Amino acid sequence: MFSVKARLDLPHSAEVGSRAAEKLSDAENEEFARFQKVHQAHVEYLPLAQSSVLLAGLFYPKLSAYAGAAYIVGRLVYSVAYVKCGAEGRKYGVMFICPSIITLLGASLYGSFKALSLV
Repeated sequence: MFSVKARLDLPHSAEVGSRAAEKLSDAENEEFARFQKVHQAHVEYLPLAQSSVLLAGLFYPKLSAYAGAAYIVGRLVYSVAYVKCGAEGRKYGVMFICPSIITLLGASLYGSFKALSLV
């Protein structure tokens, strides 16, 4: 994890890989960049995951809860593995994230089509 030796005044919009006025060492800069990439990846999928859990939960509450829990576990595994191992660590979390998102989207679409009497 990112060790806090001294209080760093990092800008809120620090770019990935930026040195923030040369306050970070090479190792700390790489670790900071990994944390920022994990955060950005999480933010990209958050609207899709939340809306899918909500919509699928209207039609299939238990399936939605299990798939949502798998998504959360996948995100945790993704985060820890990416920070520790780099880009190669992503594959462990993605093994949980992708099936759960596909399940949620499929349940949302099928439930919506069924409610509209299209299926």
